[in-house]
Amino acid sequence: MLENYFLKTTPNGVTQKEFQRLLAVQAAVEIIKASVGSGSLAHDAESVEKHVSKIADAIQEALAK
Repeated sequence: MLENYFLKTTPNGVTQKEFQRLLAVQAAVEIIKASVGSGSLAHDAESVEKHVSKIADAIQEALAK
């Protein structure tokens, strides 16, 4: 999922920073879905809302090292 994180060219109208954030958020959502997959849809949505930004931040921080 993050294999395109360091691409120099991005889709039209999207900056590299925006594109990287999109990929990090998509990865974060997948991590959350895998960890709460057996819960209700409302619980899943709550988990995404509470944690997606923090997980995406952590992904981007790890990739910056």
